[in-house]
Amino acid sequence: MRAGGLTHLLARPWIDPLCLKGMEWILPASRCWAAAGCGDPAVFSRDLGLGHIPAGIAHRVRQTGALRARAGEAQESWIAAAFGGTGNLTVAEHARREAAHIYLSQRFAYLWFARWRNVPAVKLDVPCLSVFSSHDNVVHPKESASLARRGGRDVEVEGPAHLAILFSPKVAEHVASFLTDPDPV
Repeated sequence: MRAGGLTHLLARPWIDPLCLKGMEWILPASRCWAAAGCGDPAVFSRDLGLGHIPAGIAHRVRQTGALRARAGEAQESWIAAAFGGTGNLTVAEHARREAAHIYLSQRFAYLWFARWRNVPAVKLDVPCLSVFSSHDNVVHPKESASLARRGGRDVEVEGPAHLAILFSPKVAEHVASFLTDPDPV
């Protein structure tokens, strides 16, 4: 079977690097857009780990928040028309689509800002716990289970082997302590 059309175009060796380069631009902009949905420049700055933001971006954040609220209201009107029988469904559908389109198109307004401020694509401060055994006969070397270099917490438990670690009361204590710690990292 011979590939043609779009498949023929996408099966080129240069397409993956090109798509990855595009993701380097789109993901940080999407993260900025999502943070701007609250409409509060201070929250936007805090969520992205930024200091001062320019007045133009603060205005854009307030505008994005207002557009998000408008899209939410249009969605609620559509739900009322579609399922509650109140209002004209055709008008509500048109208003919902238009409000969503305008709100979603704001994502690209953050492309240059995200590049200029080097906003990372993801926030990587998720607390992680690695529990490994000093007597593990499968994971070798045991240090390969370490997450400390990546910002996590490591706990080495003496005694249980590879699968026995799942049922160890010592491990349960460490996990419970980690989960109840207000600042686990």
